[in-house]
Amino acid sequence: MQLQKLSYNVNRRANRSVRRIIMGLCAFAGLVVLGIILFYTVRNNSERVQLYSSQIDSRMMQKLALVDAVATGAPVGAEAEDYYEYVDAMMGLYDDVSAVYVCVEEDGVIYQDGIMTYMSGGWTPDADFLVTERAWYSGAEAMEGVYVSEPYADEVTGNICVTLSKSIVRGGDVVGVAGLDMYMDDLVTRGSRSISMRRRASRRRCTATRCASSRSWSTC
Repeated sequence: MQLQKLSYNVNRRANRSVRRIIMGLCAFAGLVVLGIILFYTVRNNSERVQLYSSQIDSRMMQKLALVDAVATGAPVGAEAEDYYEYVDAMMGLYDDVSAVYVCVEEDGVIYQDGIMTYMSGGWTPDADFLVTERAWYSGAEAMEGVYVSEPYADEVTGNICVTLSKSIVRGGDVVGVAGLDMYMDDLVTRGSRSISMRRRASRRRCTATRCASSRSWSTC
């Protein structure tokens, strides 16, 4: 009787130990799986952030070069139609630029600050418009490089915009400011589209590689 009781106690303790071991293994396996999931999630997100950053940097560099070119090539002293033709042509270089404008000093204008604004699309400011009070104008006028405004909401579309501007210098004197508007939403959308295209291209390359290795191009 005592032997049976002793055997029962031993078996019960053994079962408890086995259960603890199994539970420990299950918990360890769960942590391993969770760690793997977190690792690949963080890595994929990190790659995505890097791609977004690369796309945004590339497009910002394009627009910085564009506004510099607009300021350098602005037809100071030309007729109004020449200005409008110029800003329309410069805007047409990139479809993610919403507006390009040249603001120059002119005699006989209706604006109190003596600055005439020529904007792509033929937009003309109201008579009480004072461009010199705009931060992007005064900021560019006071520096040699390109002024980049804080992001702001467009009054018409509600989209988030950024203005890039640069002073127009002729003969060592600042005679105006050139600028452009770009939607930040476009940067994110285009970056996301580019990432999707890269992923599709990568999947196609992988599929082609598998097909080539199996020599079954006709079934791919």
